[in-house]
Amino acid sequence: MVANATPVLIKKGHPLDSGKTLSDGFRLFGDGKTFEGFFAGSTAGIIISVLEAFLATKRIETLVIDSSLSIGALLGDLAGAFIKRRLGFPRGSPAPLLDQLDFVLGGYFLSSLISVFLNGNFEVFGDLLPASLQLQIVTTSLYIIPIIHLLTNRIAYRLKLKGFPW
Repeated sequence: MVANATPVLIKKGHPLDSGKTLSDGFRLFGDGKTFEGFFAGSTAGIIISVLEAFLATKRIETLVIDSSLSIGALLGDLAGAFIKRRLGFPRGSPAPLLDQLDFVLGGYFLSSLISVFLNGNFEVFGDLLPASLQLQIVTTSLYIIPIIHLLTNRIAYRLKLKGFPW
């Protein structure tokens, strides 16, 4: 969540899609997805990952899995923007559930792929937690994170960090 929230703090930047459009006439991602935002979000997520790895487990796998969750979250957010552009949604328009879950699913997917590489198991948190607990965390997060996301976006909107409250 830190990685996904951090780019909001970057007010201007260079669009990741460099203004390119596809044959449908719509941008790949739009002006809201920038190199600077992606770098800031990745950096913030990795800093949290380093802290968790050092303070909680002292395991390199924690750092790798947590970092992949952060980078995957940003890639999931990009995928969500790509889908919204393909559907003709203008920048800032709401897409319920897609807006709240694209980054979560992206993080879970990338960390699961990294987990396969590290230990041969397709698990979100590698071997850091038992599989049954991972399933509970993932399932619970899929309905709690959208609520948290909506609340934090409303706060960011009131603080004038975002142009839209969703």
